[in-house]
Formats: sequence, structure tokens, C-alpha cells
Amino acid sequence: MNFHNLLIASLKNQVAQQAITNAEQLGIAMPLSEAARDPKTSTLFLKGGKRVLYQINDALVF
Repeated sequence: MNFHNLLIASLKNQVAQQAITNAEQLGIAMPLSEAARDPKTSTLFLKGGKRVLYQINDALVF
């Protein structure tokens, strides 16, 4: 059961990383600092065990 939860969390994180990479290429996502974070228009994922924040600049995407 615990292994299953770890696997699901890992897969969700990989999907988030790919989605943000695609959004960056389209110009609708930008890296963000913790101080400038707006919870309504930002998202995060883990990269190397550290939180990475991104601002999403398209209301239809977020």
C-alpha cells in the first residue's frame, strides 16, 4: 500500500514537470520565488527534492 502511494506521487510529479516544461515553451509559465507567489495563479512541484514554483499566465490553463 505505501509503495503504491509513493509510485502515484512520483508519477504525478513527473506529469507536473512535463506540463510546466511544455507551458514554458509556449511562454505561459515562468519560474517564481516564494515571496512573489500568488496561490491563485501559481503551482509547484518537486525537483531534486526541492520545491519549484511557477507562475501561470493564462487563465484558461490554470
